Amino acid sequence: MTYPKGRLNRAPFFWFSVLAITVFMLLESVLVLPQVLQIFHRTYGTDASITMTFDPLSPQLLAFLVHDPMAFITALVLFVVVQVVLITLTINRLHDLDLSGWNVLLLLAANVLAS
Repeated sequence: MTYPKGRLNRAPFFWFSVLAITVFMLLESVLVLPQVLQIFHRTYGTDASITMTFDPLSPQLLAFLVHDPMAFITALVLFVVVQVVLITLTINRLHDLDLSGWNVLLLLAANVLAS
């Protein structure tokens, strides 16, 4: 699935992308979410509200890394695999539009600068 052969028009590009994101979400919810909820209940108790705000620089993220590094590594590996698949699909789509695959770097740079 990382390199579909032949042309990749709009519809196949869309459906391959939807499939990759759906598989990623399913694997994340099965492999990582139970550990995250377990750490959450261990840290805040079972009556804690889930409506807390999330700050990426907060100690909760470090607690997640310290308590269960395998869940973090699993999430990171799944994220990288999905990103490779999506970048490959985008390069193939750009080639079908007679554009260079290196234009993906421009898209990635714009994404980094926007965030």
